[in-house]
Amino acid sequence: MNEKRVSRADFAAAIGVSKGRVTHLVQKGLPAVGDRIPLERARRWYQNNIRASATKRGPKPKRQAEIPAGGDDLSACWRQVLDTILAGRGVIPDLAVQLGCRDMGVVIALYESFASLVIELAGDLADFSYDWVTDDIPWVEIDWPGLAEKYGLKYGPESEARGDQLVDRLYELLNASETSAATAAEGEHDGPPTRTNGVI
Repeated sequence: MNEKRVSRADFAAAIGVSKGRVTHLVQKGLPAVGDRIPLERARRWYQNNIRASATKRGPKPKRQAEIPAGGDDLSACWRQVLDTILAGRGVIPDLAVQLGCRDMGVVIALYESFASLVIELAGDLADFSYDWVTDDIPWVEIDWPGLAEKYGLKYGPESEARGDQLVDRLYELLNASETSAATAAEGEHDGPPTRTNGVI
């Protein structure tokens, strides 16, 4: 029997997360066949790997920082700060074009990447503030065809595909950076960590 395969956007809608989050999950092992997601296998993987682990809130073992005491009030405060930053990312596409970017694929990637970078750099604060089961970060809808028309840029499926490729590359770099940092932390007793391409 042939398995049903859907686009990343359709799978994101099916499980209630952003398309960028699906791209990240693919980097973490979510089943994918090219640009398509095998629906049932991916649902099972998500259930077993994300929902099952989401019952543990707070800092992940790989993190260096510790969450200070403060309970729900402090978590709500961090959440409000992160929500404010993430909700403001709708200005990024216009700014990117005004600064000279004429490739809609790159514009899409810049927008999609912003939230990922904020969450990555926030580290424990993001883990402590958000429910990763529902990926409940603020959603900002962008009218990509309208933006392209406004500035006279070429836009189509190839723009979305290029944006996805660039975001995939970002996640590869972030994952490599995490691995590098973890390796350095494990070997810190053997001497000072080495720096490679600016990442310890």
